[in-house]
Amino acid sequence: MIIEAMIDRFSDNNQAVILAEKTGKEFVVHQSKLPEGAKPGDYLQLKVSKEVLTEITFDKMKTEERKRQVSSAFERLKQRESKSMFRK
Repeated sequence: MIIEAMIDRFSDNNQAVILAEKTGKEFVVHQSKLPEGAKPGDYLQLKVSKEVLTEITFDKMKTEERKRQVSSAFERLKQRESKSMFRK
């Protein structure tokens, strides 16, 4: 089974915490098992067999899409902040 997931964070002992939102699963793997250059916030495709993580690949398209969405939301927020309905 292929699962979409995101690197949530790096913890102590060089461990990566990977969250698969759709399945509600959390995987903890050594950072050396990640694709080269992977960092928190990056999206991955996980191949899982019988609850065991067997392969990890970087999902460049999903990572870039999410970055654009976050950037767009941030820009909308900045515009809204400058149009406060309260007097200073």
